[in-house]
Amino acid sequence: MSELCHYTSADLLRTVKPTISPRQLQWWCECGLLRPSLPGGRREFPADEVRVAGVISELRRRGAGIQSIARHLAVLRRAESGYLVVLWRTGKNGYRIAAIRHFPGTDETELVRLARKSRYAVLLIEVEQYAPRSGS
Repeated sequence: MSELCHYTSADLLRTVKPTISPRQLQWWCECGLLRPSLPGGRREFPADEVRVAGVISELRRRGAGIQSIARHLAVLRRAESGYLVVLWRTGKNGYRIAAIRHFPGTDETELVRLARKSRYAVLLIEVEQYAPRSGS
């Protein structure tokens, strides 16, 4: 997928799974979680932002807060392929992200071994599953 490919808001909403609402998308842009370009006053998203939106959507579905996600955006933006390992910590208001680590090209069995040693709850996210597909 070429980085020159851009997606409209409607395209992003159709592409991102788990699905998000137009209002969620607007809020994520206002909060700075997503960085659209605004040619002619309309939002367009490069393919890497569509991937980030998919990962954010999954983290929100799992109970992560916006502020917790915002602290780890740099890792999410660098993760082009491989796995993200999300370490969860229990807080007063549910789960918080303790850390996110990117493991490009790491074998799943190695990740499982690392997860078993962790003192945190662990979520493995395969980054490729959130990448936009050709023809979307």
